[in-house]
Amino acid sequence: MSTYLQLVMQIVFTYISLLIITRLMGKREISQLSFFDYVIGITIGSSAATLSVDTSNTLVKIFIVLATLGLLQIITSYLSLKSISFRKLTIGSKTMLIKNGRIIEDKLKKERLNIDELTTKLREKNVFNLSDVEFAFLETNGDISIQQKPNKQVLTPSHLKLPTTYSGIGNLIIREGQIDEDALYEYGLTRSWLMSKLGEKGVFDLAKISFAQVDNSGNLFIDSYDYYDNLPSNDTSNQILLAKLNKVRSDLLTYHNETDNKQAKILYESCAENIEHIIQYFHHYLRDKDNSNKIINPPKH
Repeated sequence: MSTYLQLVMQIVFTYISLLIITRLMGKREISQLSFFDYVIGITIGSSAATLSVDTSNTLVKIFIVLATLGLLQIITSYLSLKSISFRKLTIGSKTMLIKNGRIIEDKLKKERLNIDELTTKLREKNVFNLSDVEFAFLETNGDISIQQKPNKQVLTPSHLKLPTTYSGIGNLIIREGQIDEDALYEYGLTRSWLMSKLGEKGVFDLAKISFAQVDNSGNLFIDSYDYYDNLPSNDTSNQILLAKLNKVRSDLLTYHNETDNKQAKILYESCAENIEHIIQYFHHYLRDKDNSNKIINPPKH
């Protein structure tokens, strides 16, 4: 085997092995690192670089070295979960730098931090005056956590005893024109509900949607591709037709779910599928029509 080919194979094998081992080690390895994670990451990176360019090493040897280092990190993480003493030994513990508004100089010296470094870290937390800080901790990953004095904290509805409503988080259900069926199922939504909501907003072609997001209240936010945002929308007859087809399909699926008659269920489901095929064909027709219009009358920039 050629030396260059062997070198390429070793680099590719090392790269794939690192991806697998890092995936097994978990998300914490790619987040802000603790001291032990930092040491393991440097060791693995250095070993991978050395092994991948040394053609005297076999693929088995490379894998054994990387797998051993990855296994060492996994074992250490597991022991840290089970033992507080081991966790303090390998990861360390937080250090209080400011207490009741006063800097603890001994702690700064212990962590080898000067006042300029401390104020820099505070500014990263949008705190520009030391007098605003009640407590500050240096975490094991090198970050600083702070609690501001009560008169400097941000005013929230709870301070004013105002009622609030739960809004939850936005959930992506369409990505790049593709419906995420798993997301719909997870959030208790149906395809017919989504198509109906899209129709209400005048969107009838999934290919025009960059992404769509729904919140816990059922509000749908849609972002379409820039090109489609600039298209004229004088003729709405096609959109109206699509909206009616989606409404018919939605009604058929509702009847299918409500009836107990097996033959009726089969009939409603078959009709809904036929309507779905018609909708898809119509989408393709409109997409081809848009493309032809784009060629004949390209958008002005």
